[in-house]
Amino acid sequence: MEREIISRAEFARRMGISRAAVTQGIEKGVLDEGAALEDGQIAWPDAEQQWRANTNPAKRPDDKKSFNESRAEKEAAQAELAKIRLAEKRDELRPRTEIERAVTDCGIQFKRLVSGIPQWADEVAGESGGDALAARGVLKKKARELQKEMEQAMLRLV
Repeated sequence: MEREIISRAEFARRMGISRAAVTQGIEKGVLDEGAALEDGQIAWPDAEQQWRANTNPAKRPDDKKSFNESRAEKEAAQAELAKIRLAEKRDELRPRTEIERAVTDCGIQFKRLVSGIPQWADEVAGESGGDALAARGVLKKKARELQKEMEQAMLRLV
């Protein structure tokens, strides 16, 4: 079909829609610059194809999103970004590098503390007198101390 330049009113008549709907559709981007010309005219049949593709899902090719679907996705993404920005302002988020550094520091601290367990042998032997129950009590005490140290180290990182 040959390209024809028509008025917005003629486009509205051919499409069976109001002139206001045409104006609103152009403002919302339903028609691109190739179909909605700068001088207010409309390029037929380009505009017809775009209008149908962007406003009627049943007549749209499966691989092309409608204007409304694209807009909904964009608005959902903007809302998600707004939530992230708000969480940042509330100081609820930390940069990934900060978290990685904190986890690494905790791991190093844990390794250092655990590697000291064999040094408790003399203390455990001395306090327990060879008694397994007493040795268990000493080790529980040491485990609680280790847990407190780890907790304090993690709190310092936060």
